[in-house]
Amino acid sequence: MRKRAGTFLAVLTSSCIMVGTAFAGTWQKDMIGWWYQNDDGSYPVSAWMTDTDGSRYYFDSNGYMITGTWIIGGETCTFDSSGKLISMMTETVSVDNLDGRYSNETSGAEIIIKKQADGNYHMEASMAFRQNIAYLEGELTLVNSTTAAYSEDGYSMTIVWENPDFFTVTETGEPGGMGTSFAGFYGYAGPIE
Repeated sequence: MRKRAGTFLAVLTSSCIMVGTAFAGTWQKDMIGWWYQNDDGSYPVSAWMTDTDGSRYYFDSNGYMITGTWIIGGETCTFDSSGKLISMMTETVSVDNLDGRYSNETSGAEIIIKKQADGNYHMEASMAFRQNIAYLEGELTLVNSTTAAYSEDGYSMTIVWENPDFFTVTETGEPGGMGTSFAGFYGYAGPIE
């Protein structure tokens, strides 16, 4: 994980009540990763699971077990390489320094976020599209400690940080009526040059 000058306040939660479901089923693996298939053929999606040995796991929106550090329900959860939950902390992400270039490897889109002298954040989003460049630029509105929003002329974009190095973009409408989309998962690609 990259180091950043921003402030991250972490308070260890001494007592966590974690509601989860114990499932009967089997672990499965494919080229993407591990998932847990219940006896009825279903699998957990965006959900916690307690295995028969008491280990806690979380499954992403595609049903795959996650590893590493993620913010889930406002809690910073760290999972080992086998997917077992090893720590859970309450984290308040400070937006003091989210400057950087973030890229979407699927679409090739890039979003640059830079804090201005007045404390507001400026965003530039671009991607190659049908021999053109789709481009958005403007101020981000901070909704809360992990969410920012941008809107213009019937288009709106919401950025939600999953952890300090990754965010997801959702949108309503088409950016500039260009017939393209900036929606997707973005990872930190480096400092602003």
